[in-house]
Amino acid sequence: MNNKFINLSLVSPKIEIANPQFNVKEILTVLADINSDIAIFPELTITGYSCKDLFLQKELLDDALLALKKLLENNTYQGLVVLGIPFLVNDQLVDLALVIHKDKILGAIPKFNLINTKGNHESRWFKSGYDLISQIDFLDILNQIVPFGNLLFTNSDVNFTVEINQDINHSNPLKSLADFTINIAAIMDEVGLFDKQINLVKADSIKFKNGYVLVTSGPTESSSDGVYKAMHIVSENGDNILENADLKLKTIISDTILDLPKLNYFKRINKESLNIDYYQEIKFPEFKTFDFEYSLHLDKTPFIPKNKPYQKFKEITSIQEYSLAKRLNHLGLSKVILGISGGVDSCLALLVSCQAFDTLGISRNNIYAYTLPGLHTSNTTKNNALDLMEALGVTSNTINLKNHITDHLKLIDHDLKEDITYENSQARMRTNILMNLANKHNALLVGTGDLSEISLGWATYNGDQMSMYNPNAGVPKTTARFLLENYGKYIYDEEITNILWKIIQTPITPELKSNQTTEKSIGKYEINDFILYRFIYCGDTKSRIKLMLNDLFDLTDSEAINYVDNFFKRFYAAQFKRQASADGPNVFGFGLKANSDFFMSADVKRK
Repeated sequence: MNNKFINLSLVSPKIEIANPQFNVKEILTVLADINSDIAIFPELTITGYSCKDLFLQKELLDDALLALKKLLENNTYQGLVVLGIPFLVNDQLVDLALVIHKDKILGAIPKFNLINTKGNHESRWFKSGYDLISQIDFLDILNQIVPFGNLLFTNSDVNFTVEINQDINHSNPLKSLADFTINIAAIMDEVGLFDKQINLVKADSIKFKNGYVLVTSGPTESSSDGVYKAMHIVSENGDNILENADLKLKTIISDTILDLPKLNYFKRINKESLNIDYYQEIKFPEFKTFDFEYSLHLDKTPFIPKNKPYQKFKEITSIQEYSLAKRLNHLGLSKVILGISGGVDSCLALLVSCQAFDTLGISRNNIYAYTLPGLHTSNTTKNNALDLMEALGVTSNTINLKNHITDHLKLIDHDLKEDITYENSQARMRTNILMNLANKHNALLVGTGDLSEISLGWATYNGDQMSMYNPNAGVPKTTARFLLENYGKYIYDEEITNILWKIIQTPITPELKSNQTTEKSIGKYEINDFILYRFIYCGDTKSRIKLMLNDLFDLTDSEAINYVDNFFKRFYAAQFKRQASADGPNVFGFGLKANSDFFMSADVKRK
């Protein structure tokens, strides 16, 4: 285990039906070549699932035990092995999952829910575990006394449980104690089956707030009645991190990781009290630490959807649009005010407002969009703002604030030195004017600040931090860029798409002093958003995040430390700003609103 990541090898081996010696030879070949913490093989791996009435033959069962003995004697793999075997328990055949460490069988889990549909006749061959676990706690397997029944495998780092195939459809409260569940299965393929299995795994992972790992047999199972597709699916609290399906007549291996601290965090924030029947806790050795590139399995930009991007784009923007529409309906308002800087966030808020007004059937003329050039506004951002407002057909206005800002600074006897007062005065002037315009037009002032900015406190208190409703409140900066790209790609014509592309390409800046760019001051948003995700969503420590930054972003130790220290220093100091922020929708299932998402005192002493 490296940096608390559990490395998994999901294996659908090439097998021969009812030939345990061949199958174990293939398993040993795989185990000799892989380097991971747990190797997982499908249901009834040693014999093959599709032996049918041969399961009733004692000779096959004896051959399976001899093959298992060979596996135990020749296993050089350092991690845990999970696989399936048919086994006689008091002259009743049971479909077993075994958990093995080197030459020792740690536990045996029976299949509880037998399948007797669509050509499956498991009750003809096997006895359900339900009929046995109340009578038997241990099995004698090759002269080893092996715990049997509902088992929780545990060491100082991790807890997991194992189930077989159809048992996923029947609630097992023991999974509420486990960090993850392993399911070994054999399932005949049909149209749409893979999607169904993906949804099953995702749903179970969400239900028990843990990880779920599914491994099924491949097409070297019998094709007498159909074909068996190798499916490898892994989910972490509903986030599917592996979805592989293959039809190859050879061994199929998928490598992935489970993020253990992340799974632990899900358990801490989602406590449930469930009645759990009798179970045994099985200790197993600590995982050996070895080098593997866990960074290959991590997403550097977790807030940018990779799977079904158009669907995710529509989901995110619908949340934004309908939340704003609902607030307008609630207040009985038909007008909004926005300040448009020409940057990503304000332009996103404008696009959201347009879609909300279209949904409500209100003319876009009722969207009052203002560009408010100040002492350092560039022609690039101002023109971007004006071009977008005109193309969208909203009511466009320009109010030049230069003299107003200068007069204000003179009023408070400021020498126009480019200090914090100089910067914040400009931000507050804009908000003051926009608030007054909202009163004048009986309109709602729509906020534009995003989740990344408020996490870092990169907003002026009672300036751009303040609005009457903020549809961007749950949207990180990297997501905002993604949304602008997709508005251009899917919603708007070439003219608007070109404007949006220019906005995306423009360096991010509040333009409150000379030569100011945001990412030179607070670091790259891509990295800060990654830290935000790992901290808020995954519950990671500073030290663990630092190691990830080293590996994912190729940062030196000092660079990674600076990023982490700067983020947390700003994050803790900015809580007072978050406590006074406007309402806005949660987009990713978590957020930083002080009254509903992230509860923290504003005077904590952490950094």
